[in-house]
Amino acid sequence: MKRIVLILGILILPIIGCGLLTDECEIVGIIFESVVQDSEFDDSYLWSYNPTDTFDTDISFKLTTDYESEAWFGRTFSAILFRPNMCFATSKGLDFKNNLDLSTCKLYVDRSFQYDNNEIIANTDLFKQEFISKEILFTEFDYDYPAYVISFSDIFYEKVEFQEEYYNFYFSCSTSDNLQLSDTIKVYLSIKN
Repeated sequence: MKRIVLILGILILPIIGCGLLTDECEIVGIIFESVVQDSEFDDSYLWSYNPTDTFDTDISFKLTTDYESEAWFGRTFSAILFRPNMCFATSKGLDFKNNLDLSTCKLYVDRSFQYDNNEIIANTDLFKQEFISKEILFTEFDYDYPAYVISFSDIFYEKVEFQEEYYNFYFSCSTSDNLQLSDTIKVYLSIKN
């Protein structure tokens, strides 16, 4: 009987222990990338967006976070149980101490462009332009870490006119503990109406 209890304890303790461990993380940066959606895949998956340095049909950005982990046994700790021809595994998700404060997001373009016959001057926050901000689509992905795709509606492309050249897009936001984060990317725009 003692042997059975000991064997069950050895098999069950890692599962219980895994549930008690925390993988505490803290957002320390953002990764802002220009991406294009792969038409072979459903756009509900973040991995269906591939990096690009040229936009010729639409503009999309992938925003993910860079974070540090303070986990016991490291991020990859898991308990694995073996039985003949079977394997069971458990692992702990991420628990963030801070979050992105989406109300602080800013998106700038370093060059002027035309929108609905109005000039949008360089370095204007597009999230603050009422007639543009309502055409910005902010899609959140359900992952262990914060992940988003920022894109624009079809109405935006009907009204916008960019010169065919390189543009720098600058994105910034804050975390819930007031850490200021930013990133800049350079892309070539050749979008035709």
